[in-house]
Amino acid sequence: MIVFFWLEIVCCVVALIVTANTISNTHAFRRLSDFAVAGAATLSVSVLIPARNEERSIGACLDSLVRQEYDDYEIIVLDDGSNDRTAAIARAYAASVSTVRVEAGQALPPGWFGKAFACDQLASLACGDILIFTDADTVHAPAMIRSVVGAVAASADVVTAFPEQEIGSWSEALVVPFIFFTIWAMLPVGRVWSDPSPRVIAANGQLLAFTRAAYARIGGHRAVRRSVLDDMDLARRAKRHGLRVRLTDGTGTVRTRMYRTAAEVWRGFSKNAYALTGASPGIGFGFALLLSLLYVLPSVVLVFGFATGRDGVWTWRILPLILIALMVVQNGIVARRMRRPFWQPVVHPLCVVCFLIILANSVRWHVWGGMVWKDRVYPTRESAAPAAIGEAEEAP
Repeated sequence: MIVFFWLEIVCCVVALIVTANTISNTHAFRRLSDFAVAGAATLSVSVLIPARNEERSIGACLDSLVRQEYDDYEIIVLDDGSNDRTAAIARAYAASVSTVRVEAGQALPPGWFGKAFACDQLASLACGDILIFTDADTVHAPAMIRSVVGAVAASADVVTAFPEQEIGSWSEALVVPFIFFTIWAMLPVGRVWSDPSPRVIAANGQLLAFTRAAYARIGGHRAVRRSVLDDMDLARRAKRHGLRVRLTDGTGTVRTRMYRTAAEVWRGFSKNAYALTGASPGIGFGFALLLSLLYVLPSVVLVFGFATGRDGVWTWRILPLILIALMVVQNGIVARRMRRPFWQPVVHPLCVVCFLIILANSVRWHVWGGMVWKDRVYPTRESAAPAAIGEAEEAP
């Protein structure tokens, strides 16, 4: 029991550090809207949207983008082989709004992931001084472009934002907020801006902007054509090239509903979870262990201690309660900034368990050498070209 006691002491120290970092991030994690500039446009902007089977969301996205409070901008939608009404909806906007144009994507060549290739095509079509890549399932406040331009004017070469997340089901509520909680709690956000090291980075492809010069300098999406997390790898390349990355909180400026069903949550985060841990078994195991010790074990120990009447008030009562209290504080801070319900801390241990299951599945996908996304099968261990579901003999 002595070893277990000291393990809990170490966990309390780590939890205090995480709590202090979470509090610090409330100041360091600036809102994108803080950078909104007033007055006439001084830089031209291209808003670039890769879209594959996005008929349920592309209309709301374009509705928000055509209402931007900015003079000199264009919107380009690349239809990436959609087999639904995505292209028809986008072309209806293009027919009535001169700032919108729709292009048909080329066939996916060998050695590319779908989104990276779509974004590479969009960049080649764009005319703007600033390139804003955004997903088709995002909705933007009228000041979004002004905010990005303002962040660039404040010396940023790359600007990215974590959007406000819309949640509509329990499967989303158990996983989506937790993913963004890890950024708030674990990442020293201020160092993304101040520290030139590419190790201290986070980025989100739901809103990722570059000056044209910065995009060209890092090689664009062509340089990360095989990346599962092209947004993170582009941001790392930017830092390696001495460029400055501004990570912002997009709450109030951009919002999204990433997934709508349990199956979409499962597939979407299984695609990314292993890559988020650096695609390293050691880092992945260490991160899983840290989450388990900080957020799952305390509740288990407390319940077990009360249920069995264990002696040792510090080991079975006080220290687990301290860890649970720190978890509640961290979650309360993040829930307030992310506009999430304050009951989120109550289910946080379950959120962690759900993420760990998804992480295990993500590892399984990568070990087996393939994953499925947007009706394409992507090999993860070989250089074969991604294929459409119908072309693959067997989907992993």
